[in-house]
Amino acid sequence: MALHSECFDVILAGKYEAGKEEVYKLLVSMQLEGMSGVSTKSARNWDVTTRRMHTTEGNNVEVRLWHTASVDKHGLHNVTPSYFHCSACVILIFDRGDKESLFELAEWIKRAKDLSQRSENLLFSLWENETVNSIIDPVDSRLIDSFISEHEIPQSLVFKISTATGENVEENFQKVVDAVYLLWNDPDRAPKFTHSHKLNSRQTRPKTKCC
Repeated sequence: MALHSECFDVILAGKYEAGKEEVYKLLVSMQLEGMSGVSTKSARNWDVTTRRMHTTEGNNVEVRLWHTASVDKHGLHNVTPSYFHCSACVILIFDRGDKESLFELAEWIKRAKDLSQRSENLLFSLWENETVNSIIDPVDSRLIDSFISEHEIPQSLVFKISTATGENVEENFQKVVDAVYLLWNDPDRAPKFTHSHKLNSRQTRPKTKCC
């Protein structure tokens, strides 16, 4: 285990209307246990919040949380490549009542894998946002299971949240932070991908410094 403070990037991904912006606002405003500092910067194509916090095992980490600032409302091609460059984990958010929001995540995954310099060890976490639409016309659970299997997302990083109530947002972000820390420092304990995907424990950090 590393004794120094780790620094890594987590990005939010998903259809504009799926709850991504609400998740970002909740994570900025909530006081996570062990958090000692927050700073936020904005630019034309993104917002980024830097947070100093602890893993559940007490390790110091600095997390940069990235949000597209709604620039992707008119297409993912509008999102600057630098948004993905240093990503260690991508939080994939979809509306349980909008199957298109689930399908669109495939393009986010492809773009993140193509552009992240941590692509060999990039973690993905799937967040299912429970909305009014999900009560009226929920996405078939078989489609969700198929998506998880196709993109080899660890079951331990598949979560249900509600941006309307804030339910599980804070807790699940802590789990994501813990997962990235384990991948970097103790790969044998990190969340495992399904099927044939294996973690490369020999190269867990990028060759260039991100933060």
